[in-house]
Amino acid sequence: MINLLNLRRSIIFVAAFLAATFLVVGCKQKVSLGSEPLPIAQNTVGAAPLPNVTFAPSTKETPENTTTETEKKFECCLFPLDIFPSSYPFNDSSIRAYNSNRDGGARKHAAADLYHIVGEPIYAIDDGEVLATYEFYSATYAVEVQHPGFIIRYGEVRKQLAAGVSVGAKVRAGQVIAYVGQMKCCRPMLHFEMFTGSASGPLTNLSNPPFLRRSDLVNPTSKLLGWQNRLPR
Repeated sequence: MINLLNLRRSIIFVAAFLAATFLVVGCKQKVSLGSEPLPIAQNTVGAAPLPNVTFAPSTKETPENTTTETEKKFECCLFPLDIFPSSYPFNDSSIRAYNSNRDGGARKHAAADLYHIVGEPIYAIDDGEVLATYEFYSATYAVEVQHPGFIIRYGEVRKQLAAGVSVGAKVRAGQVIAYVGQMKCCRPMLHFEMFTGSASGPLTNLSNPPFLRRSDLVNPTSKLLGWQNRLPR
């Protein structure tokens, strides 16, 4: 009886051994069929670090935007009168506009003209210093003021300027500097000329057509329109 039990155990052991052997062999074959072995990660401990990569700054130069720099000069200011002319007499279609024809087209108008009432005050658009006062046109006078970064000629004003306004005087933004004059030829107005200050010499230059002005003259129209809601009072 004991021999039969031992024989049975031996048969079961052998069968189990053979089954396990076939299972291991089959798994190995399945893994190797039609596939590459998986890559083994390299041990990077102690490896040399990657080099630092730097990029040279661009050598492309940005051209100087002189228009932008010029515009920045005028982001400052008050309107030179205490009202904004409702008729826009200085717009592009008006004879009072900058660049409108004079003398049959032989010359161009160098200012934007702002119609107003004789004797009404004219205000400094920004802080500045009075450069000159003199007789200007058709029995009227002019005041030149150096503001930060630009020059304004306030033209066609009365001879009698505001108190304290003379050559060398400091003025403040919103200060009354002159009064609208009465020309012999036309209705009263403020003749408003603007210069960037990049040139030198008298503002009037009769040898420089078509405006007969210094070379740094600029059109003030867009600036005045931009200041229309910034009245001095």
